Amino acid sequence: MKNLSIIATAVLALGVASGASASTFNDGLLTSTQVSTSRDYSSLIASTFSDTYTFSIGANKAASFSINGVSLPTATYNFNPSHTQEVVTTTQLNIGNLSATIYKVAPVTLALTQVATFASLTNSLSEVYGLAAGSYEIVVNGNTTGTTQAIKYNVTNNTVMATGAIKSSGGQYTFALNATPVQAVPEPESYALMLSGLAMVGFIARRRKVQN
Repeated sequence: MKNLSIIATAVLALGVASGASASTFNDGLLTSTQVSTSRDYSSLIASTFSDTYTFSIGANKAASFSINGVSLPTATYNFNPSHTQEVVTTTQLNIGNLSATIYKVAPVTLALTQVATFASLTNSLSEVYGLAAGSYEIVVNGNTTGTTQAIKYNVTNNTVMATGAIKSSGGQYTFALNATPVQAVPEPESYALMLSGLAMVGFIARRRKVQN
């Protein structure tokens, strides 16, 4: 049984607030249908986020997750009254320093047992991991690493008059999780039973040969 395909995609916008953020999402029982969630942290300036995705998986399922931050620039334009100057503010939303930790959730006590952790310094992370049937959580952590810069142009001769400092901005991502059926793997007890059966058949065949 395998688990996890995550897809994360980022869309952009200007941000003004800062501070850490944490959210929890219940994706229910995984089937062959992909579960996808979009997270907008465009207003989370140079900060951290921690999102928890809960789900369960049945026997003989392969699942995968992925997170991909999309780095798409947006721009705003401001003209002075005489239209001789133009200020272009460009924002590039992004995320980075991603990590995803899988926890097994106990049926009654809901206690968490860490299963595996994956990390990436870039804005994308995807893994496939084998999981037995049961309930799980994936905790996704990362930073918003977008940037904003303002540049003043002289519209008359199309020259740069001043370049503003690069400032921190926010980010976005989408999380995808899906599962597909896989062939069951026989348990060790099944192999033992099969071998003992073959041994018995061989013994009976040899005995009949001796008697003949």
